[in-house]
Amino acid sequence: MTLETLVPLKLRLEGQNRDLVPGSIITLIDHHGWKLLAKLPYAVRRVDGGPCFACQSTRRWLSIYGGVICAACHPPASPDLIERWIETEKESYR
Repeated sequence: MTLETLVPLKLRLEGQNRDLVPGSIITLIDHHGWKLLAKLPYAVRRVDGGPCFACQSTRRWLSIYGGVICAACHPPASPDLIERWIETEKESYR
């Protein structure tokens, strides 16, 4: 499961304490991801990882309303709707 931090966090990942800044992307085993989402719903959000299931694009955009959207299938109607661009690597999610 791929998560994005929304606030500064201190987490123990892979045996190490890590300071994460807002916008950090972390990939966890599903049950660890669900546990973190349940414990800190205000601090992290789920981000769809890997290529788009329809077009295999790895480029997404984060809407100002919080949605993560495939840029190839659904390009933004206006640049004002984009909070930021997200690029993922295909290989890291196989």
